[in-house]
Amino acid sequence: MKFFISIIFFLLTFNLNASEYKLEKVISGLNKPWGMSFINDNELFLTQKSGEILKINLTTKEVKNFSHNLKVVQPHWQAGMLDIIYKDGEVFVSYTEDRGDDKTSTSIARGFIEDESFSEIENIFQSGSSWNNIHWGSRLMFKDDLLVRKHW
Repeated sequence: MKFFISIIFFLLTFNLNASEYKLEKVISGLNKPWGMSFINDNELFLTQKSGEILKINLTTKEVKNFSHNLKVVQPHWQAGMLDIIYKDGEVFVSYTEDRGDDKTSTSIARGFIEDESFSEIENIFQSGSSWNNIHWGSRLMFKDDLLVRKHW
């Protein structure tokens, strides 16, 4: 009986907080989008595994490719440009870095926004390099103003 009452309650209250949602295509033609971080209510950064960092205006649908000098491994399996976080004018990205001699690592870089590119971009973390196809994936987040890298 409790189960039946719970189902009835759920069905009767299901639409109480429902809002009208409208789906709208903002951008097409992306190539393996991976991470995104909102800059404000109308703009966001989006990474593509192939190495691009895009700034997308959700209102005007304008897309700008932000230039950088990171040595991103071309995407295969989990490799490529990974996560991104924007916080107070700084941008943090995690990516699979080409370390030369067929070595790669998961790295994190920090940069500042200047015009339509990143300035003063520098690695702030490099994992040990590897020659094999290991898991490079990670997510970035802030906890108590500390940058945290989550690895699964």
